[in-house]
This record gives sequence, structure tokens and C-alpha cells, in this order.
Amino acid sequence: MDNRIRYTKPRRLLSLMTEFVPFHLVIVFALAAIGLSGLALSEYFREVSWGRHAVEVRGVVVDSEHNRRDGEYEYFLTFRYEHRGVEYVVRDEVGGNQWSRKPVGTIDHFYVHDKRPGEIRQVLGVGYHISPVVQWVATAFWLPVLGMLGFAGLRAARAVNVRRFGDRVPAEIVAIEQKRSWVHKGQAPVLVWQTDAGRFGSTLPMDHKAAARFSVGDRLWVYVGPNRDWWEGDVGQRAEHHSKIPAVP
Repeated sequence: MDNRIRYTKPRRLLSLMTEFVPFHLVIVFALAAIGLSGLALSEYFREVSWGRHAVEVRGVVVDSEHNRRDGEYEYFLTFRYEHRGVEYVVRDEVGGNQWSRKPVGTIDHFYVHDKRPGEIRQVLGVGYHISPVVQWVATAFWLPVLGMLGFAGLRAARAVNVRRFGDRVPAEIVAIEQKRSWVHKGQAPVLVWQTDAGRFGSTLPMDHKAAARFSVGDRLWVYVGPNRDWWEGDVGQRAEHHSKIPAVP
């Protein structure tokens, strides 16, 4: 057994996939997509709840204020209203046009949530318009996730098939080159080999400490595939299956 190789057992598919795409980006995009999808669903169901429990009430503007924050103005109106015999005073953020049209003392009609009467809305149905937009943005994050996973999964599956079914043949290292690798965050060495049949191939990028164990002229074992050969140090050594059926004499 060559003690210079890392994977002495068959390497799992998911482990191989991490060699082909930046999995930290996959995780970031997936988390963003999940968060946005959750936000879209939250907006949708919040609007469904308002549609079922909205009650129109009449109230009066008792306070009006505006603040400047980060170079922009924020406008607020405070309403006093009664719902089911209970008086409420609620401060609500509004647009600049609405703020200027409703001075203190204005009688206004708006909606309160019957189950949460401390919440008010000037209009209903806004969430139905926001939810699809947010979901489309979430889909834009899902697409690269699926693309990267599909690409990595296909390459990893091909490598596993070559390990399982390809011929295991010796090869000789003919060069050690540098290749850009996102795994190793920069240039990383690869071993370039040639089999006795004249086929050329190369390892996946490895760290410099691992590459230092090899020299030009060293012999390796590789698995021969239809389109690409794979070094057993990258894909792991093939599992040996010993049949328990006695041999026919």
C-alpha cells in the first residue's frame, strides 16, 4: 500500500464533490435562498391572515412627526381608535404624501387585525405583491446552487464509476505543475502522469506538503476511464469484494 496517498479506502461521492465546486459559496447561496423563500411564505401567510381578520375602523390622528435618518425622512402618524370597546393608540409609519394630507385631528378609516388589534394597515393585499417578487429573487439564488451541485455531482459520479469499473494500471509522474485551485486558495501543485499505454492525466490539486512526497519518475496507480483517468489517491482505492460462494472445481 502506498503510504503517500490520503484516501486508502473508496472516497464517498459527497467528499469528491467538494473538489469540483466552492462549497462555501453553495452554502451561502443555499442559506440566502432558504431565507428568502421563508420570507416570501411569511409575507403570503401574513396577508392571508389579514384577509381573514381585517376589520375596518375609524380613528383620529392624534400626533404627527417626521425624522431624518441616514439622509432620508421617516414619517409617522399616531392614531387613536376603538375596537370591541377598547381604545388603542398606535404609531404607524406612513409615506410622505399621506403624512402631509393627514394633519392632527384628521378622521381616517383604516384596518385593524381582529386577533391583534394593536396592528393597523392603511391598505390590504400588499403582501400578495411582495411575496412573488421575493420568491423570484430566492429562485435566482437557487439556480446557481443547483447548477454547482449538478456539475460537481456529475463529475464525482463519473470518477466513482471509473474507480469501480476501470482498469487499474501503473503510471509514471512526468511533471509537477501548478494549477489554480479554490480549495487551496491559490496555486496548487498537480502531478502529471503518463501510463505505459501512453495516456496522460493529472491529479486533482493538492497541498504543497503532500506534493513534496512525490518526484518526477515516481510510479502511481491510476484507474482508466473512457474520457479521463483518475489517480487512486484522489478517488480512493477500489474496495475488494471477496465472494463467499465456493469456486467451482
